[in-house]
Amino acid sequence: MIQLVSEYSNYLKQLPVLIKNSPYKAAYIIDKLQMPKPTYYRKLKDNSFTVAEVKKLTEILFSKEAYLKEIKETIARSREEIKNGKSTEHKILMDDIRNEFL
Repeated sequence: MIQLVSEYSNYLKQLPVLIKNSPYKAAYIIDKLQMPKPTYYRKLKDNSFTVAEVKKLTEILFSKEAYLKEIKETIARSREEIKNGKSTEHKILMDDIRNEFL
């Protein structure tokens, strides 16, 4: 657990550099975080982002990895639903769609 906290602390220290070196403009990041400009720059300077903000920043900075993680989680959930019998046959689904939209 101590190693995990240490790694997170190191990541927080690197975050301003990662943001600076990213291809994203500050306005884009500020918009995605939904925070006022002064708050963003203060938190960046003080390195005082909340855990939720760090998570969102990580998703912005490493969007491809975040997307792949989301896909893998969705596939795992889908497999679990199929395993638990929460699926519909393709023909039945297509008939339902046709009836609803035609």
